[in-house]
Amino acid sequence: MSNACLLRDRYLLRDCSSGTRKIPPEQLSVYQEISKLNGFVDRMGLPTIKQTCKELGIDSHGVKHEHHKKEKLSEAGLFVDRNVDFFEPLLYKHEIIEFPAVLVSSRTATVVDTFHEYIRPLINTRLSTFCTNLTGISQSTVDGSETFLNVHDKFLDWMEFHGLGSKYTFSLVTDGPFDMGRFLYLQTQHSSLQYPAYALNWVNLRKCFSNFYKPTYHHHQGHQHEKTSTPGLQVMLGSLGLEFQGSPHSGIDDAKNIARIVIRLLRDQAFIRINEKIVLDGGHSQRHSPPNPGRLQT
Repeated sequence: MSNACLLRDRYLLRDCSSGTRKIPPEQLSVYQEISKLNGFVDRMGLPTIKQTCKELGIDSHGVKHEHHKKEKLSEAGLFVDRNVDFFEPLLYKHEIIEFPAVLVSSRTATVVDTFHEYIRPLINTRLSTFCTNLTGISQSTVDGSETFLNVHDKFLDWMEFHGLGSKYTFSLVTDGPFDMGRFLYLQTQHSSLQYPAYALNWVNLRKCFSNFYKPTYHHHQGHQHEKTSTPGLQVMLGSLGLEFQGSPHSGIDDAKNIARIVIRLLRDQAFIRINEKIVLDGGHSQRHSPPNPGRLQT
């Protein structure tokens, strides 16, 4: 059975009186109770957990997971939202034209720094009117910008300057799976660049948000979003009583608003962890030898 079938079948439950019907798990009291308990445990400090285990007669020593030994704890979050040029044809080769990132300390729950560059496309050099109207990025802006390879090198230097991956561990956080799994992947193919190791896995904020705030989120949204598996950026902000700051579809403004949501999650003591990755068929490609199509895993 394929993964798609497994995911679909999770929503099929047997009702003896009316046959088979689709019932989203979040509507069942047992799932709501589990979500509440998970949130309660996530907010418990280590001393409280050890004391609770002692009271329940449970061994509190535990085993440290291998990925914790390897990566320790993420001390920084890097929030990205890349803009690409837009056009309708199926075979159109999309290119990244805006590269923003916001660095947040998970210890202090504050913004440390931002990275922001526009990019000059090399395949489709003229932006469509739709793209300009949607993103607010003008033709003159991209014409005066550097290419993706140069901007990406700047980004790597910026990461090194902040000690990301050396002095500090970090996690990429995105609004959905496509910034890394589609747009960055396609751009590395266009640029004959090896897909970067730092982007092999990331935190899909929509999943993290929905899991942590699930009872509150579904109560806030009522019935209109019952069939929506994960909330979008505007919905997440609205659920927290926040308004979008800046211009919608601006990459840097989207990244800043993603950071605002994650800061709220950190202050609410949510457990933010990597929940998606890309698997490159045939392993890592070498520069000037683009990888075979990759596939997303959760």
